Amino acid sequence: MTDDRTFKTFNASAFLANFAGMEDLAVASIAAFQKGLPELFREVDEAIRLRNADLLKRSSHTFKGVVSNFRSEPCRSLLESIERDATSSPDWVEIEQRMDRLRGDIRELSSELGQLAEQLAKGI
Repeated sequence: MTDDRTFKTFNASAFLANFAGMEDLAVASIAAFQKGLPELFREVDEAIRLRNADLLKRSSHTFKGVVSNFRSEPCRSLLESIERDATSSPDWVEIEQRMDRLRGDIRELSSELGQLAEQLAKGI
């Protein structure tokens, strides 16, 4: 991160613009995201396990919407590709590989969001 709140995995300025000075709400949004991650992954993983393209399309779309709130283009793009592939003939091996990449990207996003939440809580 640099002094201007530029992070690798998300656009902090665009995210914070949604809160117009309500940093406590931004911190709460980050906490809710981090708390909800296991369920978001569980739903996508279950769709993959069942090889259920309709469920995968819905769950990846939901997950994509959540990460879009944080302006995380890398995560949004991966989820968009999973959602798109679920509408055609899914390549389940490729989808599983994308999910592995997504897990790493989400870990990094969650860590960076935690850093931002700490800064906001300290008034930095």
